[in-house]
Amino acid sequence: MNKITGSVVMGFFVEIQNSEGHALGGVSYGVWNPNIKFLYEALGLENPYGEWSGNKEVIAFSHQDIMRAYKKVKNVDFFKQPEVSKLDPIVRLFETAFPNQIDVEEERVKLLRFFKTCIKVAKEEGKISLYFG
Repeated sequence: MNKITGSVVMGFFVEIQNSEGHALGGVSYGVWNPNIKFLYEALGLENPYGEWSGNKEVIAFSHQDIMRAYKKVKNVDFFKQPEVSKLDPIVRLFETAFPNQIDVEEERVKLLRFFKTCIKVAKEEGKISLYFG
């Protein structure tokens, strides 16, 4: 089995931007990683699971929005394995041949660290922009 190492070739990328449009951080998920849904759902966005990438949109969130999102993901039960039945048929084929194992604690730390950075920027600037690439 493969272990997630943090490098992503195909999947989702969400970038934190300040009011000047400068990138201050981000978070990535492989296309097969179902934990992406917790990021999108916490922000009140439609779950992108099963698509190849984000829609390249920049969306602003208030400090309160980000605090709410952080609280939502704080106690989530992260997935340990991909949800193979929800994957695109081509991705499903690769996932079946070369299964991935997900480190739940690593997923939790990654997403909470992302939201903590968002909170810091949103607190300083009143809002934050997220680029969904």
